[in-house]
Amino acid sequence: MDAATPTPACPADPDLSGPGGNAPDADNRTGNDRAGGNPRRCAVTRRTGPREGLIRFVVAPDGTLTPDLAETLPGRGVWIAAARDALAAPGLAKAAARSVRKRVSVPDGLADTVERLLAERCRATLGLARRAGLVDAGFDKVRAAIAAGGATLMLTARDSAGRDSRELARRAAAGRRRVRTGAALDSAELGAALGRERLVHVAVADGPLADRLYRDLQRLAGVRGTDVSDGTTETADAGSGKVEEAAHDAAQGR
Repeated sequence: MDAATPTPACPADPDLSGPGGNAPDADNRTGNDRAGGNPRRCAVTRRTGPREGLIRFVVAPDGTLTPDLAETLPGRGVWIAAARDALAAPGLAKAAARSVRKRVSVPDGLADTVERLLAERCRATLGLARRAGLVDAGFDKVRAAIAAGGATLMLTARDSAGRDSRELARRAAAGRRRVRTGAALDSAELGAALGRERLVHVAVADGPLADRLYRDLQRLAGVRGTDVSDGTTETADAGSGKVEEAAHDAAQGR
């Protein structure tokens, strides 16, 4: 494993508590629910799917729709598919207002903001995993981790499509244990998370940090339109399907 270096903690979500804030809602009350056990329905597409494919928002006291990536902020949650078409849908404010029964304003560039925050969370979690001694970086180390059965999550830079990446993907699919894969971060982002200039291949050992990272990678992949896989023959659908069509319907008030 790589030597540990100090890394920042996951970025905190804004504090929306206080006068005028919303009371805690049912979707945040149980530990099992926070772990991803219950499906959610997208306010824009009106489609129900695993919560890993959606992003929770709350409405601030001033009516601003605010991302709650950690799913800990008080207030009635508004769930939106982790897809750029849904986050930038013209009917998003109306759809969110329908969910919370109050006027909602959507800040400019919301999709870009969500993408940036998700990328920051992924980098911060990856840094924490390195400090915990759970990360291998570089082709040879990642290949060895997969062969030894120590890796349960493999990250490949989304700006890399070389022979080495394809070989590791094949090894991950044929390894002794299931290896989830993701290509939502680019080589500069992977490098920055681990104190390098650039990295293409990273493996993370089993544990809560790998699970947290994979959940955020699923959502980031949905927003960026890249791929993740849970290590089975089916690839995760982070966007909940038919987002563009449903977003158009929402914009038309249907």
